[in-house]
Amino acid sequence: MIAKMLALRERRLELVARSALERANLAATFSPLYGKLRTADRIATSLRSHPVAAAIAGAGAFLFDARALLRWGTRVAVLYPLLRSAARRL
Repeated sequence: MIAKMLALRERRLELVARSALERANLAATFSPLYGKLRTADRIATSLRSHPVAAAIAGAGAFLFDARALLRWGTRVAVLYPLLRSAARRL
């Protein structure tokens, strides 16, 4: 029984070491994409926390063409910081 426990312990240590090595390899592989993945994660998090806004944006993308969305997007991108600072002051 003790021999089996020792074998299991040894196997567990091997698997933990292998997992750490694979995790380090994945981190090294995806490190150039870290900024893009972080941005995508922030967008996904904000969409999850504001489902109504996400639904409106999805409907807008479905109903309007790309030029109209780009035009409105640039307008909102310019006005959003102004509206946010005004809301903070109130």
